[in-house]
Amino acid sequence: MLLALLALGLSGCVVFPSDSVEASSVPTQQAVPPSMTVPPARVVSEQAAFWAVIDSVQDVPDLDDRVEAVQAAVERLNLPQLEAYQRGYVDAHRQLYTWKHWGAATAYLGFVSDDVFFDLRGWVMLHGSAAYQRFEKDPDTLGSLSLTLAADDGEVSSGEVLDYVTHERFKALGGEDISESDELNVYSALGDPTGEELPEDVPVSELFPKNYAAGYGQPWYLDPGALGVG
Repeated sequence: MLLALLALGLSGCVVFPSDSVEASSVPTQQAVPPSMTVPPARVVSEQAAFWAVIDSVQDVPDLDDRVEAVQAAVERLNLPQLEAYQRGYVDAHRQLYTWKHWGAATAYLGFVSDDVFFDLRGWVMLHGSAAYQRFEKDPDTLGSLSLTLAADDGEVSSGEVLDYVTHERFKALGGEDISESDELNVYSALGDPTGEELPEDVPVSELFPKNYAAGYGQPWYLDPGALGVG
């Protein structure tokens, strides 16, 4: 936690508006605080508020501390800004919830359940908009993010924790209960994976050879060395 707060206190990082600013005084269309560095134009407008926060904490090296840094940033948002952030977060999930990206994750990590795929998408987001967009455009780049394949590794779970950072802030501001929202809750907003389903007669190792080579095709929670691989 200390590392996350120090990271937010460094010069050149996000400076949020005064806490005295009332939500009603901020135009609804204002997605991010005016003093926040807006992500590059390549980020789609629906996700701009979300990536403005995520990209501002990329100098925090540890992913767990990075999630805490995100939460600290979220705590400074007013209600319109918070809603814009949450809509961007949901849309970022939506863009990766495809059969192709799920297959790419399987090639890299081995068996990937729906829950693990959810966590993985959040884990990719925590690496920033540039890494996210590489994976979105070319699912076979997942291995380039260098997920540590170790027996006791649980870093993918950081992606799950990212899902909870706004809940208390919404309550504090009297906003909508995310758990009951069809628009702001990822699980409610997403249906089935989109895009064409992958061919059943072609192994994922052939569809996504770079991911398979990077991950050895083993489950992410197993140590390849212990299996005699690599």
